[in-house]
Amino acid sequence: MKGLGGFVAAFAGIVVLACAADAFADIRVARPQTPGGLPFRHVLLPEETHQTIAFAWRDGSAVTFAGREALVALAPTLMMEGTHTLPRSAMHEALRDFQATLELTGTTSLLRGRLTAPPARVTDAGKILANLLTDPALPQDRLRELRKSRAAASRQADENPETLARRLLMRLILGDGAYYRILTGEPGIYERIEVADIDAWRRNILGRDGLVLVAAGPLDAEKAGAEIDQIFAGLPATANPPVRPGRPPAPQANSWCWKGRLCKPRSRLPARRDSPSRPTLCAPMLP
Repeated sequence: MKGLGGFVAAFAGIVVLACAADAFADIRVARPQTPGGLPFRHVLLPEETHQTIAFAWRDGSAVTFAGREALVALAPTLMMEGTHTLPRSAMHEALRDFQATLELTGTTSLLRGRLTAPPARVTDAGKILANLLTDPALPQDRLRELRKSRAAASRQADENPETLARRLLMRLILGDGAYYRILTGEPGIYERIEVADIDAWRRNILGRDGLVLVAAGPLDAEKAGAEIDQIFAGLPATANPPVRPGRPPAPQANSWCWKGRLCKPRSRLPARRDSPSRPTLCAPMLP
């Protein structure tokens, strides 16, 4: 009976996955442009009660500016503190009244956000997002609190054997660099961020030319495009994102190195008569 039950459960799972695949196959993704010329992906879902506009910018700031790796963690959070005319508490109250949600988060590769609201409230919620992108308050006192709390949490985690082991493992794998400091939350990366850094980051990244946009919900492409233009019209036409550093040069074919780091000879084999040069085997120089 157990074997039969397992078979039935597995079969049911396959049926569910097949149905999900069929449902996804029925979704049609259009590629229109807004009246202002912004290309976006559009999915019409007439039965849905809320419209979502998702957006992103490619951003390599975290791995480009040494000592400023925490920009991707602190900048979006500080921007969500509200605008000069609509502080955080009032902003969240207005979003609740509109039955809308708004988020803004950063990673080592991109800045992404999402606005979701009933179709009749997308315009109102979109105005809040537009002001947030062009006129964030960036309060200094709140940044001090964020820096202090995140650095303290990172130092406290150092007392945990599990965290220490994980950080050491990351150090051995990644070496000393931006990715290591971001993934392990090194305290110093938070303490070095100032409001001027965040404001400069915002001006460098937020431009209409680098936008990646998706709209899904009951609004048709024309209406969704108009809402998108309203949200992002206040941004500059072009931005100045940092150029990500290139990858380290690949090791030569006759050597074995660790993540592009320098290697040291481990052994040399005498050259054979039919081979004037034997490959040099290298061992990684771990940090």
